[in-house]
Amino acid sequence: MLNFKHDLMRPRLVLLLLGCLCALCSRAQLGDSIVAAFHKKARLTGGFSTRQTFIDGFNAPVLSAKIGADFDNKIRIGGGISFLKNPYSTEKVIGNSTTGLNDTLPAFMHLQYFNYYFEYVYFKTKKWEFSVPVEIGLGRSFTSYDDVSGSTNTDSRFVFVYQPVVTGYYKVTYWFGLGADVGYRFLLSGDKNARKQFSAPVYSFNTIIFWGSLYKKFFPESKWAKKI
Repeated sequence: MLNFKHDLMRPRLVLLLLGCLCALCSRAQLGDSIVAAFHKKARLTGGFSTRQTFIDGFNAPVLSAKIGADFDNKIRIGGGISFLKNPYSTEKVIGNSTTGLNDTLPAFMHLQYFNYYFEYVYFKTKKWEFSVPVEIGLGRSFTSYDDVSGSTNTDSRFVFVYQPVVTGYYKVTYWFGLGADVGYRFLLSGDKNARKQFSAPVYSFNTIIFWGSLYKKFFPESKWAKKI
């Protein structure tokens, strides 16, 4: 008598083993690709960027300035600084020593952090590029307000930021392109209110100027043209 249950389980087991094997091979190939890229000569990269995000439904762009190194157009690492372009408007309840009551004052929440990123380029052609940057940040959030005694900063908290993103661009010409990225910013520390306000989706649509390509076009024999 045929054991149909056994016969059905066998192909499933084979498929499972093949899936595990493919996953291991994929990881091994990724690791080999990263190691090979780091053996190539690094090129200097850097620039400024603006990522949009929302806090309570209001647009709150984050500005970043970064500098890093590109290994074989495959791996990019570096760091920089990021901060809210405009502090987030909120309120602060302050005790009034004169009246003995509480005053509600306009206040602003700030976010500032140093960022460090690792970017892996998983698809690249002459015109297209897609990559996965992962960014971590160390910094602080705090609240500022003005009262009769002047400007005051309070509720300062250490923050740890984790921000995975998927990004890509289309190269229209050798010096100009159109790009976009989308991801999520996780605030993994700080007070509860800061985590709620600053943990949010991030995205950007931007134009790209390939300054290195422009420089090499006009100064092909220069020392810097051979480094970028």
